[in-house]
Amino acid sequence: MSTGLEIADAVAALINAGTFSVTFEPAVRQNLPVIKKENLNKTRVTCSFSAKVSDELDRVLESVQYTVGVAVAATGTRQDEAFTLVEEIQNWLGLRSNRQLTTPSGPVSLLLPFTVDPIFDARLLREEAVFLSVSLFNYLFEQPRA
Repeated sequence: MSTGLEIADAVAALINAGTFSVTFEPAVRQNLPVIKKENLNKTRVTCSFSAKVSDELDRVLESVQYTVGVAVAATGTRQDEAFTLVEEIQNWLGLRSNRQLTTPSGPVSLLLPFTVDPIFDARLLREEAVFLSVSLFNYLFEQPRA
């Protein structure tokens, strides 16, 4: 499996291990978050691998930065709860004890700062009454150069 997908899986597992004031369906990894209003009986959290940037460190090592998007979706009637969950997930993932993740490819570390978009799609909220927020978290992975 790709390292980016492994990281997205690890982020979903870390979110599911947390304690939050808002209830939600267990976080899952999806390659592309699919938001359907009829499936939003509970707030949903999805984690998606979204970008990769590689940089040469020296003759032997390269660092690879993987970006994982964490999407929170809810019906417009629960948008206050969804805003709260976005902040709680941000705080949970940013805790010093949670910044290091272990994947089958090896350890990765959260890079600060991270980007949080409180309302990712205003049209979706206005026209469909669906709240969608995407937060971007960057993880650093070091590997031998090929």
